[in-house]
Amino acid sequence: DGTLEVERQVVHMLTELLLQKSAILFKDMQCFAKHGKRTVINADDVKLCFRRQPEILKKLENCMMF
Repeated sequence: DGTLEVERQVVHMLTELLLQKSAILFKDMQCFAKHGKRTVINADDVKLCFRRQPEILKKLENCMMF
């Protein structure tokens, strides 16, 4: 394992990207719950967000087994 240096600007850019993506996912999950006439976001709403990303969906489903 070699060390990898990352510029501070890259860290800030990635942080901003993750915050924006999280906000979008949260809004989507709110819409899924509202469509289901619920006021609480549940695991199915999370899985719906990742239905087109099978690798992530499989990991989520494995986590939910416990």
